[in-house]
Amino acid sequence: MDLYGNNTLLEVPDDIGQQLIQERIHKDLKIEKMIWKTHFRINERIASRYSDGMRVYLAGDACHAHTPLGGQGQNTGIQDAINLGWKLSMVLKNQCISLLLETYESERSVVGQQLVAFTSTSQKTSSSRSPTVQFIRNTVLSLSASRDFFVSLISQTLGETIYHYRGSALSVENWDNIEKLPPAKRATVKLNSERIYAGDRVSCYMLPHIGTVFFNTTCGFKLLLFAGKKTYAREPDLTNDELRQFAEIARAQTFSAVSDALVVEETNEKAYQTFGVREQCLFLIRPDGYVCYRSQPVKQDSLNYYLKDHAGLTAFS
Repeated sequence: MDLYGNNTLLEVPDDIGQQLIQERIHKDLKIEKMIWKTHFRINERIASRYSDGMRVYLAGDACHAHTPLGGQGQNTGIQDAINLGWKLSMVLKNQCISLLLETYESERSVVGQQLVAFTSTSQKTSSSRSPTVQFIRNTVLSLSASRDFFVSLISQTLGETIYHYRGSALSVENWDNIEKLPPAKRATVKLNSERIYAGDRVSCYMLPHIGTVFFNTTCGFKLLLFAGKKTYAREPDLTNDELRQFAEIARAQTFSAVSDALVVEETNEKAYQTFGVREQCLFLIRPDGYVCYRSQPVKQDSLNYYLKDHAGLTAFS
C-alpha cells in the first residue's frame, strides 16, 4: 500500500513494455531504450468544503480531481474562479454583504460533483474491455456523431456551458401578472412564456448585433428590459422611454452595481424567441453571465427587493 492507501503496482519490465506498445500500434517498432515508464492511476476526489466560511477558499484542482478525459478540468477551474471572483470583488468593495460568498460553495460544489460523476462514467465506458460495452459504445458514437443535437450537447458539456444555477439562492423569478389566474392557466402561461430561466447562462450571441458590446463593457450586474409585444394579451405597462428611465434609476440607486442596462425592442425577433419573451419583463444578469432574477412585469420595488434581500446589495441611494 502507498501513502494514500492504494495498492502498490509492480514495475513493468522493458520487454513487457515493448510488447504492450507493439500490440497497440500494430507496427514493427523497436524501442531501443525506455527512459521512463510508470503506471497511470486515475484519482477521483471532491473537497468536502470549498471554504472555511471566512478567509480561505478553494478553486480548480484543489476542489476536484478526476480523469483528464475530455479536458474539462481547466474550464471548470476557470469557472470556479470567475464565480468566486465577482462575489469577492463586490464584498471587498462593500457593495454586497459577506453572505453572498456562501453561494460560491453551494453553486460550484454541485458542478464539481456532476463533473466527477460524468468523467468517471465516461472513463469506464471508453476503457471498458467488455465486448458488449464496446459494441454499444461504438454503435452509439457512430450513429450520433453526425447529429447536430449530439454535437451541440458534447460541445456544451466539454465547454462547461451546460451547467446552470437554477437551484441557487441567487436565482429568483417573479410573475406578478399571472398570480390571479387559475393554477392550470398559470402553468400554461409560464410554459409558453419562459425559455431562459433564472440561473441560466446567457451570452452575446443571444442578442444579435448588440450583445457583444453589452456583455463586454463593464463587470457589474446587467439589466435587460424587454419592451414586450403590443399584440399579445395587453399593452405593455411602460413605454420604451419609461423603460430607459427605469434603467437610469436602477444604475443611480445602486451606485453602478447595476452597471449596464439595455431595452430590447419588440422588433428584435431573435432575442424574443431565444429568451422566450412575449410580455414586458426584465432579466438581471450577474457579472459572470448568469441570469439571477427574472421579473414579469417590470417593477422598481421588486427589483430593489431582490437586490437587497437576495443579492445582499448594501449600497442604495
